[in-house]
Amino acid sequence: MKQPFLALQDLEACMNLQSQIKEDTYLMAYACVESGLVHADEQNYELAITTIEEAKKKYTGFSLKSRLHFRIHGALMEFKEKLNFKH
Repeated sequence: MKQPFLALQDLEACMNLQSQIKEDTYLMAYACVESGLVHADEQNYELAITTIEEAKKKYTGFSLKSRLHFRIHGALMEFKEKLNFKH
């Protein structure tokens, strides 16, 4: 979208609807991870890592969990490498 503020607003709005979502419960976990990826796009790797790790711990028992965990693992490795490179 190239508009990170709007993307984060939309993802937060999605996460705020958690109590209303009954079927597609994976949306919360994916929205949380996507918000972490937006933070990473903005070079805020610490917040990206925190957000993505929170999603990994907080959301369980949803469909497509293993697919999301592969994505989380790859992103965390990339972000931690970039942080180590910066320091």
